[in-house]
Order: sequence, then structure tokens, then C-alpha cells
Amino acid sequence: MTQSLRDEEFSAFVIGRRVGMLRSACLLTAGDPHLAEDLVSPSTAARRMRAAVVLRHWMDLSVEETADLLHCSEGTVKSQTAKAITRLRGLLDGVALHAEGSK
Repeated sequence: MTQSLRDEEFSAFVIGRRVGMLRSACLLTAGDPHLAEDLVSPSTAARRMRAAVVLRHWMDLSVEETADLLHCSEGTVKSQTAKAITRLRGLLDGVALHAEGSK
């Protein structure tokens, strides 16, 4: 399977589950719909990072299963997941600071 075909399939997967992903992202962002949109938009994280997080934490697949689906090594899945989670934490830290400042 080529990279572009995998990207197309993943995009279709995300589009098909966008409502549920936005709902979850809204919970993660303390109800901020704009930040929730940023979390699920393609520009927030590279496709591979987003794919790794969705497959590992949304679909609850193992590292091995995720690596098989993405046609990459288990190390790549681990590093891409870690990088994406670091980005999400950075975004969520901004939400926490904003929420504290508005009290």
C-alpha cells in the first residue's frame, strides 16, 4: 500500500469519526470549541502522529498492531505517539492557564 493511499484512507477514517473526535477534544480542552477544532485539524499534528494517537488511544490498538497498520516500526509508533502527546499537553497547558486567568 502506498503512502498516499494510506493517507487517503486515514483521512476518510478521521472524517467519518470527526463528530466523536471533536466531542472528545472538547472535553480535553475544558469545553473550548476552537481549541478542540485545533486538536483534530490536520495542521495540528503531522498525519503520522495523529494516526498513531488515534490508533493507539482511540481505537485501543497495541503498538505492534498500529505499526502493522501504518507499515512502520514499533519504535516509530512509540516516538510519533510521544511527540503528539507532548504537543497535546502543550496545547492543554495553554487551556489550563487560560481557565485559571479567567477566574
